[in-house]
Amino acid sequence: MNNLLIRVDSTYESGMGHFMRTLALAQKWQKVRDNIYFLINDNENLKKRIISENMEYIVNPFESGSKEDSEFLLDIVKDKCISWVIVDGYVFNEDYLGFLRKNDINYLIFDDDGKKSHYNSNIVLNQNLHGKCEWYSSKKEDYTKLLIGTDFTLLRNEFLEFQNYTKIIKSKANNILVTLGGSDVNNYSLDILKILNSLNFSDFEVIVLIGANNIHEEILNNFIGNLKFNVKILKNISNMPEVMQWADLAFSSGGTTVWELAFMGVPTIVGATSYVEEVLLTGLDDNNLFKTIGKLEDLDKKELINIFDYLINNKDARKKMSIDGQKFIDGYGSKRVIDEMVV
Repeated sequence: MNNLLIRVDSTYESGMGHFMRTLALAQKWQKVRDNIYFLINDNENLKKRIISENMEYIVNPFESGSKEDSEFLLDIVKDKCISWVIVDGYVFNEDYLGFLRKNDINYLIFDDDGKKSHYNSNIVLNQNLHGKCEWYSSKKEDYTKLLIGTDFTLLRNEFLEFQNYTKIIKSKANNILVTLGGSDVNNYSLDILKILNSLNFSDFEVIVLIGANNIHEEILNNFIGNLKFNVKILKNISNMPEVMQWADLAFSSGGTTVWELAFMGVPTIVGATSYVEEVLLTGLDDNNLFKTIGKLEDLDKKELINIFDYLINNKDARKKMSIDGQKFIDGYGSKRVIDEMVV
């Protein structure tokens, strides 16, 4: 049997990005192979989403990344006849991964920065523009395959319905999307709404997307009644592609949502909420994709007001962002990864 086990967590601090990109791979596996199991932390939102996908979950009762966690995973591999394990999360260190290799488990690891001291997985997947093969060449085994770059960017099924979609670019950006991850721990969404309210515009609509782990919903809803434009706060939505299709301009944190926005051709301003997102921004800068503004904790509000004002009114700049984004993300990443796993 070709059963798949995915080891991933979602917490208030880590958000949903790790889970969502593994889900994209799981959806593709589900179409062509056998059963899928998620080994997760005790998170009700993850459980509901996995069940909705007709997949199965097993709750890890131990500390994530611990020796007991890895031993529990090994028991599942044996019990469920697992042929491949997917690991995604910064808590899974070299000791954890070394245990998998010691027990001859075929596994793929998601990686974002090349910082581990050793890579002995069957496959390393870095689906980002900033990824470089040279990060891994002296630290990997001869058998380790490197899948680096946006040819391997994973998109969930709902996005693949929009392959070959062309974004309509309006003369003025009236529909503004704000999406700052599954948790938005520091409530940067509120800061962006305040900045948008400083602009000399009242004729636009704003949608703020918040994830299942976001605890700021009440604060945001209390605030939006005082704004001069219409705002909707949408939580844990299932129609992300349609919302991106609606958007003329987006403001996003530097997680996996950036690649979804690129695929949908949405012109985007991107800020970083963590070290890894800062690294992602370097890839955007090196490839002249989107407008980056650095760390959100160092946000220059006057500069961002000027950026919004410029992009809202500059159709040509937004059109270039849209075209460039779709050049990098074609929607076939999951197929390419699966093809490398089942050779």
